[in-house]
Amino acid sequence: MYGGVVWLVTWQGVVDHEKASIYHMVVVARDQGHDPLSSEATVVVRIDDINDNAPSVTIRTLHGSTSTELPESSAVGSFVAHVSVLDQDSAVVDRYLAMVNQKLLLVNHDSFVVDQDKTFR
Repeated sequence: MYGGVVWLVTWQGVVDHEKASIYHMVVVARDQGHDPLSSEATVVVRIDDINDNAPSVTIRTLHGSTSTELPESSAVGSFVAHVSVLDQDSAVVDRYLAMVNQKLLLVNHDSFVVDQDKTFR
């Protein structure tokens, strides 16, 4: 290569997929001729996500706490709590585990129901 230059590009700083998942760097080369010519290329760096954030769970009841009382006269379908699950490593949390009466439940839909017989679905 006549008159060629080679650069080494290194990463400095923290790599965090949740802050930025892709970077574009445009490299432009221009000669010093009488009528300068140039060329450009784009370097694309995609940051792979790793499971580095624990999901967070938020529970909202009518009383504003994580526990609530439900009178035994409550109608079927009465509101108990709103549960939100957020995982920064995933765009959508489509499954989570819930424990009701020491029974583990894999939830893969928007809600689950605990009925009179203390069973859930």
